[in-house]
Amino acid sequence: TARTVRINHENVDGILAFSDYYQVIPLKLECDRALRDLPPSAVRLVQAHKYGLSDQYKRCAAAVASAAAKADLSVLKDHPSVLFDILKRMQNHCVDAEAARVKKLDNIKALRSILYWVRDQMDVGMCVGDMRVSFGAEEYTAITSLCSALQWD
Repeated sequence: TARTVRINHENVDGILAFSDYYQVIPLKLECDRALRDLPPSAVRLVQAHKYGLSDQYKRCAAAVASAAAKADLSVLKDHPSVLFDILKRMQNHCVDAEAARVKKLDNIKALRSILYWVRDQMDVGMCVGDMRVSFGAEEYTAITSLCSALQWD
């Protein structure tokens, strides 16, 4: 039998509850697909947890954790396992951000070493194999300006 009602943002919540209660799995899966088009939120996170929508849960949890400073987390007060999951994700985000910051600093230090080396080679003339490479005034000015601009002198 064909139905004429399509699942959309206006009816998805009611149809999801209906499909879960009566265990109409194909309809529940259709609701899950429809929810992917809606913005993730803490409310949608709780809904995904309640109805066992794992992909929707992961999507919403990632979004809520990354925007936790702006998100209304009060809806999670009655869902400690979900709140704990968000806290773990926030903690992992902080650890990842710190690791990225350290890596960026390491890359900057390596770049600084390379720039110093290039600048020093420009001062004495650089050899590549048996060839002596000479730098023009533009190249020398560009490197020394970069070093000065980054306050590495």
